Amino acid sequence: MPTEFRYITKEEMSNNIFRYKDFPVVFGLSSKYYIDKVGYYGLFFKDKLIAIAHIKITKDNICKLKAIEVKQYYQKKGYGKELLSKLEEVARNKRCKEIRLVPRDYRVFDFYKKCRYEYIHEHLMKKIL
Repeated sequence: MPTEFRYITKEEMSNNIFRYKDFPVVFGLSSKYYIDKVGYYGLFFKDKLIAIAHIKITKDNICKLKAIEVKQYYQKKGYGKELLSKLEEVARNKRCKEIRLVPRDYRVFDFYKKCRYEYIHEHLMKKIL
């Protein structure tokens, strides 16, 4: 499964690189209270966006995974795990000590548990440094 992982530029976002019907969770997230507006990262397969994530970094060096989504056709094929692994690498390079997320659906808990995330209070967390 040869893929390309990269930052999605503002120009690509404005050129509708992804559509609402393909990624309804990620589409249109707001941003405030963050010092490093990291933005969107995508996983591409044959130049086609198949998975996208939105991350932010707080003043406390915590990476907040705002949303991660894989196109339905590409789900359960390892692309979500690959994207999450690449995001963890980005967070480490930005000196984040952990990644946090608040899952929107209980069905994703098993996925994050397999990726070594722990449930703490209302969010899932993984220490990375």
